[in-house]
Amino acid sequence: MARKSILRRLVAKASAPVRPAKAAPRRVASTEDLVERLLNAKSSNEIAAIAGLSPITGPSDSKIVY
Repeated sequence: MARKSILRRLVAKASAPVRPAKAAPRRVASTEDLVERLLNAKSSNEIAAIAGLSPITGPSDSKIVY
């Protein structure tokens, strides 16, 4: 049996219904809670996690840039 052409496969993908991804529920933090967490952070990666950023890494180890 012959395979479908690329054009037919693309059209089939485009016409397929798209389901929106369900995001995990986000925790709503107060300003006081954020300040407390930032004060208790011991590394730049902890600060990045609180701010919602990805950790900074380098060839040898994590880099402190915040």
